[in-house]
Amino acid sequence: MRRHGIRGKIRISYRGDDPRDLLSLQEIFIGRHPDGLRKHRILHVQPHKDLSIMELEGFNLEEAQASLGQSLWIRSDQLPPLSEGEYYWADLIGLRVVAEGGGELGMVRHIMATGGGEILVCEWEGRERLIPFVEDVVIRVDLEHGVILVHPVEGLW
Repeated sequence: MRRHGIRGKIRISYRGDDPRDLLSLQEIFIGRHPDGLRKHRILHVQPHKDLSIMELEGFNLEEAQASLGQSLWIRSDQLPPLSEGEYYWADLIGLRVVAEGGGELGMVRHIMATGGGEILVCEWEGRERLIPFVEDVVIRVDLEHGVILVHPVEGLW
């Protein structure tokens, strides 16, 4: 999130399929952690290239500047429905990653977006493991049991 102009608007990058999904939102929350979020009513959203420009009620230049580097959050009931085999990042964080045939590979701590797709950043015994979230590697995501089953790729870990 970055500020846009001098009237307190903000520029945000949207990781979903269609930035127009933001047009239906009524409110957002801004902060670094879910426990310290500030609620803001959305006045206007304008898709702009690969970003969106958002105007918030009572949000001025100083507040926009103070919010730099913080995250934008929305309630899960405001998210658009997903197709089969699609997942929200928040649903993957905290899942155990297990190799096909056995072997614990870690727990998903966060996800990185790259030009070629997403990378699961897993922690195992104090080390990070990077696992591509691609069809050739991920066999199954089981949200009910909190597990991602992956096919071990030679030389990857």
